[in-house]
Amino acid sequence: MSAWQRLPAYTQAEGHLAEVESAMGQHDEAISGLGRLVTTSDDPDYAAQLARILAETGQLEDADLWRAQAKARYN
Repeated sequence: MSAWQRLPAYTQAEGHLAEVESAMGQHDEAISGLGRLVTTSDDPDYAAQLARILAETGQLEDADLWRAQAKARYN
C-alpha cells in the first residue's frame, strides 16, 4: 500500500494492491482500483484480474465483458 500511496500512477503497485484487497475480502476496493487500471493501461493482466474478481463476487456479466477484453488484448 505504501508504494501506491507514494506513486499512485505506478500501475503495478495498484495491481498488486488489488490482489491483496481481493484476498482480504475487500472486493469493492479491488474492483475500483482495477477499474482505473483497465482504462489507463493496455496490460491485459489487469482486465483478466478484474474479470476474475467480478466472477468471484457474482457479477458474471461484467466479468464476461472484461474477460473478452483481456483475451482481445492478449491477441
